[in-house]
Amino acid sequence: MQTENQRQTLKRILHNNKQLNIAGVKQVLILHEEELTNIGDWVLRFDHLKYLRGFLPNAGITINFTAQDANGLANALLKNNPHLHAVTAMKWQEIDFEQFDFIVSVSYDEPAILAYLDERYGSAIRSSQFNICVFTMSHYMIKQKEGIKPIFAISTELSIYADKMKTPVELFMNREEQQRADAWLREKGLKENEQLFIILDSTTSRDKMLSIPVYFEWLMNLLKRENVKVLNYDEMSIGKEKFYSEILGSKLMEKIIFSKGLPLRQAICLLGSRQTKLVFGPCTGLMHCASGIYNNFVSNGLDKSTAPVLITYTGKYSPDEGNVYLWWNNAPLMNVLVLRNRNNSKTMLLMDNLNDVEKVTNDELPCAEYTAQILTAFVNQRLPCQAEQLV
Repeated sequence: MQTENQRQTLKRILHNNKQLNIAGVKQVLILHEEELTNIGDWVLRFDHLKYLRGFLPNAGITINFTAQDANGLANALLKNNPHLHAVTAMKWQEIDFEQFDFIVSVSYDEPAILAYLDERYGSAIRSSQFNICVFTMSHYMIKQKEGIKPIFAISTELSIYADKMKTPVELFMNREEQQRADAWLREKGLKENEQLFIILDSTTSRDKMLSIPVYFEWLMNLLKRENVKVLNYDEMSIGKEKFYSEILGSKLMEKIIFSKGLPLRQAICLLGSRQTKLVFGPCTGLMHCASGIYNNFVSNGLDKSTAPVLITYTGKYSPDEGNVYLWWNNAPLMNVLVLRNRNNSKTMLLMDNLNDVEKVTNDELPCAEYTAQILTAFVNQRLPCQAEQLV
């Protein structure tokens, strides 16, 4: 419950917001107070920073994380981000708030931010000696929770600007990182004349995955191609190589590279290798990373026809997860597969071929209903091949 001083401090902050001269803004601080969990969520949410940058083209934007362990994931996803001046991990007591023209809140507990500002600067704010402005981007940057509402103002001008400037989600990887990724793959046995297929086989929920028999039947079909190697991530070093070898056998295992326990940023950069020709996986974080990397490459001049084939298969989303369009509407390079019953027949469709109503209707079949034949046919359509004669 707010004290009288806090109410007066908030009133003054809201007054300052209305007086703010946007053209004169030079320094902005984003107070990001929430934990970072699923990678895909934050690839999408951090992309909203571009709207703040476009709205304030001359401002230096600093984002500060206070949640425990948030900075590791943030740095992996925000490295090279041109919309930011700095990424920091300071406690509120360490921040010199007076150097910023305004603060942006990303928090479920905005009253706590108000209470701190009132305690530290309340007298100066109320007497107009410190004309701090505070806006909220909590509605853009974090999942909404019932009963929790921001107390700071939404910038109407920023919201209008963001709605008009919708562009594909991007993740920023530079040439040096691509060269290091290529070198790592070369050390692991990828030859110059070989294509790299990156196959993702894990996500936060098992029901977002293919059945194991279907996955390995499909993978065996893929491995029969000539001049191909498959990269598989063993993020937690749980022994995937041994499990795969028991199913695939030694001949096919020669065509698989396992990345074991790599730092997240390095793992992400492997997606952007020059030799990557296919990235395939469930609706998961690294698929959003792949989409973002190649959206950025295309925006910087890469011919779309030379970009890898990106394929994500999707299943039935729970009510709190939204729908396929919510997650993939800003991914123009991604082939987004949905599986539905059409005329009493299991039919695989592309999200882009659905009408507006179908895109947001969550009546997909579960991922376990995909078959190896359906997926193989689709990949062969997108990437024609000559099968290798394996003995």
